[in-house]
Amino acid sequence: MEWYNRYIPKYASGRAAAIITVSNASKESIAEHIKLDQKRIVVTYEAANRLFQRVLDKQCVEKVRQKYNLSPDFILAIGSADPRKNIKRLVQAYSCLPQEIQEKHHLAIVWTHSFLADELSAQIEKLGLTHSVHFLRSVPNEDLNLLYNAASLFAFPSLYEGFGLPPLEAMACGVPVIAANNSSIPEIVGEAALLFDAQDVREISDSLRQILTDQALGAMLSKAGIERAASFSWEKCAQETVEVYKDVVDRQIVGTK
Repeated sequence: MEWYNRYIPKYASGRAAAIITVSNASKESIAEHIKLDQKRIVVTYEAANRLFQRVLDKQCVEKVRQKYNLSPDFILAIGSADPRKNIKRLVQAYSCLPQEIQEKHHLAIVWTHSFLADELSAQIEKLGLTHSVHFLRSVPNEDLNLLYNAASLFAFPSLYEGFGLPPLEAMACGVPVIAANNSSIPEIVGEAALLFDAQDVREISDSLRQILTDQALGAMLSKAGIERAASFSWEKCAQETVEVYKDVVDRQIVGTK
């Protein structure tokens, strides 16, 4: 895989008539690392699955909260086997919150892979957070949609994203979002999320506290997030992708005449 990642993208990109990617941040990275003219690279934005939306049935939302044994108010995050997701710093930031906020707002982490979970569990135990930080495993998308709707806020502290679907999914569900200010994330969330330095534990903690103690700010971000998520669509992505193919074919036809 190391050999593949080092040589194949460069080789394929050198032969490609056009390159499609998911954000301007990715476009710049491709151009920088593979030394390509940015004119050959086209951005077609992804979108949240239509499954992720506001749920007005409060009973459904309450059932999923009870299913995963969560407190009435909780912070939601998504972790994986990839250290790039930066969940370790999020847990540290959560530990810096005042005790009364921790007691009211537990931290629920949807965990997609067992790797690193033991290390995080040890960190949580060391910080004395065993009763307020919860791992949710094997969560289907239908439940994830309801968890977004039930959460007080969604935190996304990733160190790098080519696009980053979870913040868009969360915004589509109307939950206030705080997210890292790196890579493509600011490009995707626009002004509909509160951004922070993903390397700064104190800044992450301050962002958590700000949303959890300022209802007006949370409501504003919730409304802005719904509008922002609605501006992305897979139909638009498909149309723009087809246009890239048409343009390549047209140029090849002209070149053969």
